[in-house]
Amino acid sequence: MAEVIFLPRNKIIKVKAGTSLLDTSIRARVVIPARCGGKAACLMCKVKVDDPTTLLPLTQSEKTKLSQEQISENIRLACQAKVFNKKVIVSIPESPLNKVVQAQLKNENNNDL
Repeated sequence: MAEVIFLPRNKIIKVKAGTSLLDTSIRARVVIPARCGGKAACLMCKVKVDDPTTLLPLTQSEKTKLSQEQISENIRLACQAKVFNKKVIVSIPESPLNKVVQAQLKNENNNDL
């Protein structure tokens, strides 16, 4: 069994090696956006891992669809990346829409002061 930690929620779940990060997130009730049903078509499920050796090697789909810069920054497709090691730390980026909403709310709050 491997332990997967999803940041920023600090949600921890144990799964069998070979389980995809997307399936793991569903079991943990952690939202990782995806529309393609795990076929690496939508590219919405990008996540960052602290240590790439905690996952099985990049799939051919990931090699084709991720840039070299993304790969060097430990970005993986959650639908393709599979748990390998005992402890995997996954950072889920904030959605672009959520960022815009939060920025607008902060701006409105600052204007009220």
